Amino acid sequence: MSEPQTLPFTMVNGDNYPRALHGYRVEDVDRDVTAMRTRIDNLNQYAAQIAEQNTRLKEQLDQAAKQTADLQARLDAQSKRQANPYQALGDDAQHIIDTAKRQADDTVTAAERKAERIIQNGHDKADKIINDARARLDKEEQQINAKRAEADRQAELAAQTLDRARKALQSALNGLKA
Repeated sequence: MSEPQTLPFTMVNGDNYPRALHGYRVEDVDRDVTAMRTRIDNLNQYAAQIAEQNTRLKEQLDQAAKQTADLQARLDAQSKRQANPYQALGDDAQHIIDTAKRQADDTVTAAERKAERIIQNGHDKADKIINDARARLDKEEQQINAKRAEADRQAELAAQTLDRARKALQSALNGLKA
């Protein structure tokens, strides 16, 4: 598992964005924002992978500790068996019961951890979908607002042209009446 690739730039500053008519060029800013979002998504995925790997390693460590405890218990039981064979039978039975209880508890704990990871992954995916949808909605709204502004500008130009045509027509009519 390796860290995701870094962005093609190391720092974002005013030099990255040449000035346009009313600010920065939207294409340049959009390109860098998209690259940053991709980098953030990649880093979030990498962090989730590391967290999942960490959980698996903790589970393996817990399992190894339990195996060590079981081996120590067997060694103790073997020592007792050699000292008093009848006492060892009761100890063996108790050990079997204790082992079964531990295994049941381990199974429940592992299932709960897995369920928590599944739920968290579902929440993370849902959040990503919602954030992506919001970003797309924002972009669409910006485009709609830009088109509205252009339409308003064109309507204003058309109104001005119509007003000039009316004035010219009125002037021509006044010239014909005189």
